[in-house]
Amino acid sequence: NGAVVCEVRDTGPGIPEAHLPYVTRRLYRVRTDVEGSGLGLAIVEEILRLHRSTLTIESETEGEHTGTTFRFALPLYSI
Repeated sequence: NGAVVCEVRDTGPGIPEAHLPYVTRRLYRVRTDVEGSGLGLAIVEEILRLHRSTLTIESETEGEHTGTTFRFALPLYSI
């Protein structure tokens, strides 16, 4: 539909559902026992917004297949 869909998945422990609405806020960190600034996903979301796209995040923290999926669609433009 005139867009390139990109999806990135990991097989880590996942992001608890209660944190999902906040993980793209600047300086928000789910875990403080690991390195990080809390800026990465905020920067990603801003870049996508400037390209008229949105970031969708789904995560599983329980069961056989844990991990997080990040998805976005970039509109195709004609030059």
